[in-house]
Amino acid sequence: MNIFLYVILFLIGAIVGSFWQRAIYRIPRNISMMKKGVTYIEPESKSKFLKRLVHLFYPLLGGISFVIFGKILEIDTNSLKISSVIMYLFTILYLTTLVIIAGIDQKSIKIEKKMTTSGIIISLIYIIYLYIVDPSSIYFNTVCLAVYLILLTIDTILLRKYAENSYTIGILMLLNIILVFSETEIFAYTMVMTAIEIIIYMLILQLNKKKNGNKKIRLDKVPVGYFISVSNIAILFLLALLKYIKI
Repeated sequence: MNIFLYVILFLIGAIVGSFWQRAIYRIPRNISMMKKGVTYIEPESKSKFLKRLVHLFYPLLGGISFVIFGKILEIDTNSLKISSVIMYLFTILYLTTLVIIAGIDQKSIKIEKKMTTSGIIISLIYIIYLYIVDPSSIYFNTVCLAVYLILLTIDTILLRKYAENSYTIGILMLLNIILVFSETEIFAYTMVMTAIEIIIYMLILQLNKKKNGNKKIRLDKVPVGYFISVSNIAILFLLALLKYIKI
């Protein structure tokens, strides 16, 4: 019976993965998600195989993610728990936020404010849920809420003054969202992995400097949000896999 359930989860995940793909393309271009038409991410290569691979990546990522987290959170037809379902939904919403932020940042070096706003709203609902389950969690989450308010205030001031959103503020908001949903240990692992990825990325750019006309390597052209999001997703998958192996 669970096999049928996981097949359903995979299919739903594939549909959500297609939504991720559309969102990454449409949101930064202010194209409505309801608008009809082919607006997908197109690879720079003209290879038909690569184009098909890109179009399949997000549906596969969504399908696999839904199944893995469903297994880890014990989504079972024989003993379905409401708490497990709620945590599963929060996990999927959180994953959706990270994937879309990563996809947009990789292409545009931009932390999309619509996505950080969505992440903050999801975080607030999650904080309320945690308080209902465990009132003691409010102390840590109150600090996170305070940080949100400070960052939103600063971002509003900068927006009025310079008529643009701050990338740094966007990164800090992203980190705060991750901190709410991740344990301190996972957050630390994410930071370490992000640092390693950025160093490798900078080394690759340095090696390819001559090919790019010896252009100066600029830190503000590094998609930090992409590396942070990918690192956190990778660690969540790795820990989920390790937990599954132990089981």
